[in-house]
Amino acid sequence: MTSHFCHLRMLDGERMSGQGSEVYTVMRQLDRTVAKLEEPSADHTRKKISSAWITEGFWESNVTQDEKSANIEEAENKLRDLILDCRQLGNSALHRIQKS
Repeated sequence: MTSHFCHLRMLDGERMSGQGSEVYTVMRQLDRTVAKLEEPSADHTRKKISSAWITEGFWESNVTQDEKSANIEEAENKLRDLILDCRQLGNSALHRIQKS
């Protein structure tokens, strides 16, 4: 990572090199850690460096088709009401502008 930013001297007001370069030190340590994880293990397979952060079936929906249809209809009705309110406000504003 540090190789990508080798000419960077400051990042968000923090020194990246020289004294007080804590960010640079952290990035160098991170580079070393990533390099170790990418090294092949004794059995020539890569170490697992990440795992799923969600459980299996997380994206599955338990909502029935009828519930989906009802939700869509409710959303359409709310959108229609919102558009009607916006039109009424727009007409009211236009009327007041024309009056003055």
